[in-house]
Amino acid sequence: MPPDKNNSKEHAAREKSEKGQHMHFEQEIIYSKKALAVDDDAAILDILSQAARGRVDLTTASSAKEGIALLEEQGPFGVVMSDLRMPDVDGIQFLDLVRKRWPHTVRILFTGFADLQAATKAINTSQVFRLLTKPAHNKEILAALSDGLKQHRMIVADEAHLLERERQFRTALLDLPLPAMIHAEDGQLVLMNRAWREISGWATEDIPDFNAWRQKALDRDAEEVQKEFSEIYAIQGRVAHGEQTVITKQGARLVWDFSSASLGEMPDGRRAIISIASDVTQRRAMEESLSRAGQVFDNATNGILVTDYDGSSWT
Repeated sequence: MPPDKNNSKEHAAREKSEKGQHMHFEQEIIYSKKALAVDDDAAILDILSQAARGRVDLTTASSAKEGIALLEEQGPFGVVMSDLRMPDVDGIQFLDLVRKRWPHTVRILFTGFADLQAATKAINTSQVFRLLTKPAHNKEILAALSDGLKQHRMIVADEAHLLERERQFRTALLDLPLPAMIHAEDGQLVLMNRAWREISGWATEDIPDFNAWRQKALDRDAEEVQKEFSEIYAIQGRVAHGEQTVITKQGARLVWDFSSASLGEMPDGRRAIISIASDVTQRRAMEESLSRAGQVFDNATNGILVTDYDGSSWT
């Protein structure tokens, strides 16, 4: 039997939609055994190269600008060592830039005794892993590079573990039989699971942010909704919103029972909320039907005669 073309198209569209959803936690995590040393003094670079020869894959750069170019073109590097005093950009500024752009790269600062106090005060700025003073012996240089690479390996392993846990959470959420959505505090829709899409008919292409969901499916006042969700960020635990009418993409009106909880901050600093709903449309319809039947029974003017199978009435 040939496959249903419509079903195939729907399946492809669903896969495309799910691949487009991510938690903004994912980034490429690569372990590197390479190190980069940056110093405007060629003699210092030569000493570092000799100390690392045959033991550490070390690349050198004579300026912060050259160092950034090497990081972009040949990175990632597990460790970056930098001198404090350089003519274009000092080591603190350079390593702070490395921290922001390559957060998994371990940073080491080396400087002269005269700069030790200034360097110590600036360590927190670029979160330097180790401080080396000039002149450093080969043993100290190798120990710093070795320890830095070990630290880099641990950072990468921890991050990979967190990403795997996030992937498992996202997979479980996508397969959850109840409608579930994650949205950031700026309104961006981070994730909408299959049940939410299949029951409501709305896809992520239709609803790029929570405001679009509110306008198309909830038909609720924007300030009211914003106030309701703003309060969730300050509350620990689950918050029940109660039953609300949801308008599907096809125009049908459903009744969903909503609850939400804060997920805390994402890696980019934005706070996120998870909202889960239970479709109680059929239950509400049944309750209304029973209520109407009860009203008919209560309002019957002539009463209702209930008989046994042989025609005798109940008393």
